[in-house]
Amino acid sequence: MAKAKAAPLAPIVDPQTAPSPASTYWVPVGPSIIPAPALGYGTTLPGSPVDGQEYVLVDSTTNPTYQWRFRYNASSSSTYKWEFVGGAPIVAGPSGSITTSSTTAVVFTGGPDVVVPRPGDYDLVFGANAQNNGGFSGVYQMFLYSFVGGVNVAPNLIFTAVAQYNGGELVGGKSLPGVAAGGHVTLPVAVQVAEPSTFTNGWFRLTPRRVS
Repeated sequence: MAKAKAAPLAPIVDPQTAPSPASTYWVPVGPSIIPAPALGYGTTLPGSPVDGQEYVLVDSTTNPTYQWRFRYNASSSSTYKWEFVGGAPIVAGPSGSITTSSTTAVVFTGGPDVVVPRPGDYDLVFGANAQNNGGFSGVYQMFLYSFVGGVNVAPNLIFTAVAQYNGGELVGGKSLPGVAAGGHVTLPVAVQVAEPSTFTNGWFRLTPRRVS
């Protein structure tokens, strides 16, 4: 008859050296998780940025009208090394109304007006309504300009009236390279012939591409 195997002996634990459950803890064996630094936020960009640094630029920390996120590219050959990576444009208008017979650019009364916050390259989308007031039955053109710092930045928008009381909406866009900070973006108007024409509801959206 086969002999039964003896049960294995339980290990002997020295109570003086055994770890206490209360003092036992896990040691991670994978890579450490290091929290990312907080994203900067303010009304001016950092003065000594490092490559890859990101920052959110606003016009007010309590009630901002825009929030632009930039990434610093130290290897960029451009003067404007803070590159736009996200955010909404500055929106102005629709506002303003003017009736004019001027064949040179005049101020769009009550129209949109925004100050460029940082030097850099920008994109502009803009528009307004234009209408022949009925005093001229021939074909002529009505012009909507975009000025930055008082200087016209071509191309301009043109509506061609083909009859009395003919009107419509002007909408277009352009790049604004090398814009200086502090310049006003405005939308002056003019007409081809000295006949009364009305412009209303000027508006634009200004978005940065890269700034310094």
